Amino acid sequence: MRKILAILLFGLTAFTAEISQPVKTISADANVISSNLVDENLYLGTDEGTVNIYDIKADKFLPAIKLPKKKAYFSDEASSRVFSIDRLGDKLLVLAELSYDERRLFIYKFDGEKFNEVANFLTPNKSAKKALFSDENTAVISDFGNEIYVVDLKSGNLIFKHKFSIALYVDFEINETRDKIAIGAESGVIYIYNLKTRETEQTLNFFKDNMYDIDYKNGVVSVGSIDKQAGVYNGETSYFKADFIVYATALSPSGKSLAFMNGEQSDVSVYDVASKKKLATVKTGQQILNGLYLSNGGRLISVAYEKEVKFWSIK
Repeated sequence: MRKILAILLFGLTAFTAEISQPVKTISADANVISSNLVDENLYLGTDEGTVNIYDIKADKFLPAIKLPKKKAYFSDEASSRVFSIDRLGDKLLVLAELSYDERRLFIYKFDGEKFNEVANFLTPNKSAKKALFSDENTAVISDFGNEIYVVDLKSGNLIFKHKFSIALYVDFEINETRDKIAIGAESGVIYIYNLKTRETEQTLNFFKDNMYDIDYKNGVVSVGSIDKQAGVYNGETSYFKADFIVYATALSPSGKSLAFMNGEQSDVSVYDVASKKKLATVKTGQQILNGLYLSNGGRLISVAYEKEVKFWSIK
């Protein structure tokens, strides 16, 4: 009987791929602290105040964006830090920390070869953490106090703001039609908020403690947790166990596959969400991951606080 069970267990695990060789590795100008993948262009924000733009289809970098140096209270000419990047159409939105810890939004427009700055302005407060387009003239900005600010990008004026809870902010993502966001708090709760109606549509109680890195694809939400689990909501809530704090998660565009950081060596586990079948383990060999991107076709991109960004195939 034990032999039969052993054979069955071996059969269940034998088809789980273990991958340690990336298909491709690219290098940013400096250590990457933020990233975004939009229309097969990978945007990498560094702690040296640059935005590197990698065109995946053309397999080349576009001209980098260099933010101005910043002044601090006890030093001059330090590098700015890029907190978030988003693209909509031919416009790019960059949230950066500049002089004396101020947060400033930069708007760029693509001329066919490079991005040119068209405007910049201070954010409503100094604790802004992330900014995403809701349309080409409007942005949603999150802050440390779990509050969002919706601003007009032409004037820089505040349109409205909304506070979700007294718990501290974790992360937020916007859906494909850019009318809803999924925003999380350290209390373990994620709110689905409609930017048009200005109402919270759902309150998802994932965990009882801190969370990391929300993804929101095709109506499906994923999130990592200090509880050594990744959570997914696709009409019902599912949990996937990990060996370490889950600092990064990613859903495929269909929402049918999940990738998450699993282990102190920054391995990535990839699962089919519906069946909870493990599809692959990717041995990235990187520092703690701060970005994952998973395609429907089995491409995985892993980003960490280092220069190297790795591409993997999990087909």
